Amino acid sequence: MSAMAAVEREALDAIEPRLASAGYRLVRRPDPLQLPDFLRDAAPDAVALGGPPNLLIEVVRRSAFDDVRVETGKIGRIKSSLAGHPDWRLEVILARQSVAAPKAASAAEIAQRIDEVRRLSASEPSGALLLAWSLLEAAVRGLEPDSGQPALSPGDLIELAVSLGYVSQGEGEVLRLMARRRNAIAHGDLSTPATAAEVADLLERVARLVEALRQRGS
Repeated sequence: MSAMAAVEREALDAIEPRLASAGYRLVRRPDPLQLPDFLRDAAPDAVALGGPPNLLIEVVRRSAFDDVRVETGKIGRIKSSLAGHPDWRLEVILARQSVAAPKAASAAEIAQRIDEVRRLSASEPSGALLLAWSLLEAAVRGLEPDSGQPALSPGDLIELAVSLGYVSQGEGEVLRLMARRRNAIAHGDLSTPATAAEVADLLERVARLVEALRQRGS
């Protein structure tokens, strides 16, 4: 995955909970046959279906977002394609300029944090879930330091852990459900708070990965 592809994935992950709560279904890199004729050549980064209006989504680096480039580049062409079609709307997402790779954590550091997050889950389970998820990523990155991208979304993290055999396909499905809860909380949806039991389940999985990391001497 290229750096821009990773940034695009992260930006779309960030808006997906908001779109889902509004009744939209996000389709990334849609096939031209999924689009109406007037958009067949648009090649959008994503579309959100469920309108009207349906949304045509472009992820743009901040450095590329100026009036000249917008009007003469791809976004300008998309705007022209949408003229006269009020049932579609362009939504431009400004992505972060770059994503730095996080510093690797040792097994001992992660284990210490597990205990801290476990205590926090009794009073602040939603906050603890976010921290527990960061520990999961730290453990997977520790086991495979060269396999993850600098911008590793929850979905990417799960796919990496499953593909490398650190969690089973069944566990991956459970983690995907947790990831949706994590994303909702991280992006301001407070309607379904996490529970201490969910945090404990995630921490148990993290602890198993930490043990594997210890056995490698990390």
